[in-house]
Parts: sequence; structure tokens; C-alpha cells
Amino acid sequence: MASSQFDESLLEPYEEAAPTPKGFNEKLLEPEEEKEEQYLAPKKEGIGTWLPRDIMIGLLNQRQNVVNIPHDTVHGLESLNNIRKLLSFENYIGKNPPKPTLDHPISKYLPQEHYNIEKLMGQEGTPDTTDWLLQKGIEHAPELLGLRSLVAGKLPISTKGIVNKLSKDKQAAISQAKTEYGNLFSDAEKEGLTHVMPPESARANKARITANTQTKHNKALNEYIKTPTLENAHWAQSELGALERHMEGIANKNGLTPTQTKTLKAVQETRKDIKDQMFSNHYLGSKPHLADRYSQLATKYKENVIPYTRLQELSEAEANRMLPKTAVNKLLNDDQFKIELAKKYPGLFLHKPGTKKALVAASTLAATLGGYKGIKELLK
Repeated sequence: MASSQFDESLLEPYEEAAPTPKGFNEKLLEPEEEKEEQYLAPKKEGIGTWLPRDIMIGLLNQRQNVVNIPHDTVHGLESLNNIRKLLSFENYIGKNPPKPTLDHPISKYLPQEHYNIEKLMGQEGTPDTTDWLLQKGIEHAPELLGLRSLVAGKLPISTKGIVNKLSKDKQAAISQAKTEYGNLFSDAEKEGLTHVMPPESARANKARITANTQTKHNKALNEYIKTPTLENAHWAQSELGALERHMEGIANKNGLTPTQTKTLKAVQETRKDIKDQMFSNHYLGSKPHLADRYSQLATKYKENVIPYTRLQELSEAEANRMLPKTAVNKLLNDDQFKIELAKKYPGLFLHKPGTKKALVAASTLAATLGGYKGIKELLK
């Protein structure tokens, strides 16, 4: 009997293909490509956001300063050897003689706060100069309005006081630099380094620079050529640097005449050649430790002195050729001044446009919150 061959594949489940509707786009079944997320640029804060926050930061820091006054005052006194023993509880619990160190200082038991108000109020990063001045102006408002800091002259608020403080700080920075440079030149002299011969360009450009600049801008150069010491070389190139910045300022504002342009080029060439001569192998180049020390002082001078000496408004006010009010208003429009120096003089805040409105708003807000007590509740 013939055997039949059975196709077992017929027993497999039958998968019926679903009919494709007419007009159906099969590409719609393909995996959808992920699209890159689109982000909108962050919105800039409006005055309705940053102004109330700056006011609150100033008020809260002001309150915190008041709370900390007893602790900070006593803590400061505890650092004085002649009275520190009187401020230790050991004196009052039977120990004799009192310990020379303060194991139980009174200040430890006085209230003190160290809240990061800026973070609590949602400020991100470092505030710009405008925010900082507004916050500090409100924070120090009681002092700025006539209390201890005003009496001590630490935070002057009048334009005349601000200019006087700027001038005083400028002179202190210059005096400190002269002392430090003087010590360097004395040490160099002890090692036999006293003179630096003027480069040829200094002699060649002397007449042009002297004829087309004021005496205050060429006096050191002429003195150096006459007496070529290391110290005179230094002050000559420093003076020429100030002249260069002065002329570049004129160029940026009004442009230079052909004569001024030639003078500026002579100044730049002479200054560069004097510095190169100073660091040549015959002079500071032969004393690496002195050369390195000089470079460090030059960096310090650039950071501490030039921010003051470059301010023409300050120089004009010092010479009584410009009113302090005019000088302060011009300085508040000087971006470099605001970056380098403005934060040292919070009183400038009072002379910014719109300041009075901000102070009125701050006073109103403080009253609304119930004074210091109301503000304190916000920290809980």
C-alpha cells in the first residue's frame, strides 16, 4: 500500500495579512525619528523682578547686620590682649588666675546670624554692579544717612566726600607702590645694579614728546635721560604709560591730529625700548630674582594704582577744574570704573538715577512687612 506524504507545515497557524487600505501611505508605519528638543532663550528679568528682590536683599542684610552688632563688637574686643581676660566667663566661675585663652568667650553666647540672604531670595550667581550698589545702598542706608560709618568717613555719601575718599585711596595706593619700588631699587643698588643707559629712541624722541605734552607727562623722561638710574628708568616708562593711556583716551573720544598721532607713536616706541633696556642682560636680566620681583610689583601697580590714576575726572576734580558732582556723574557712566572700583564706594548708589524712588519703595516695603519683626519672619 502506497504511503502518503503529509505536509506538516499545513498545521502551522495561518497568518492572514491585513489588506492595505487604498491610498494608505506605508511610510507612516516607519519609526518616527526623534526630533531635537527646541528650547526658548531664557527671558531677561524685568524691573518688576529684580528691583523688589534687590530691595529685599538689602533690607534683610540690614536687619542681619543689626542683629549681629552685639556679637561682632564683643568678639572684636576679645581679640585685644589687654581686655580679653575680662571677657571670659572663667573670671566669674571661680577660676584663679583666669586662663590666657578664651575657652568660654562671652561672644559665644550672643546672638549671631549668617544667612545667605541672596540665595534665600533666589538670586543666582554674582550680582552685576547695578544690583550690588542697590542692595548695598539699602543695606547701609542707616549708616549712609548719618550714623557711625558716616561719622568715621568710611562710607561718604556726598559727591565731595566720595571724590575726597577716591583721592585719598589713590594717594595711599601710589604711596604704597613708591615704598615697595623704593625697597627694590635699594636692594638692587646693594647688588651693584644702579644705572640703565637710555635707549637711542629715548634721546631721539625726547624733543617731540617734550614739545607736544604737558610737563607732568615728560618730566620723568627728561630726568631719566639726564640721570639714567634704574629708578629713573622705571618712573620714566611709568609716566610714559600714563601719557599713552591719556592720548588713547583722546583718540577714542575725538581722534588725534597728525602731530598727536606722531607723538603717540614716539611715546609707545620710547616706553617699550626703555622697558626692554631695563630687562636686558646688562641690567635686570642679569638678576633674575630682581627681575621677577619687579614684574610682580608691576602687576600689583596695574591692579591697585592704575584704576585710580587713569580716571581723568578724578584728576580734574582734584585740581578743582571739575565739580565733584560732575565727576561722580561721569564716573557712573564709566563701565571700567564700575567694574574695578565702584563696589568700594557704596555711597555712589545714592547718585544713580532713580535711587530716591528705590529708597522710597524700600521704606514702604519695610513698613508693609511690619519692620524688622516682619522681615525676620521671612527667614523662618
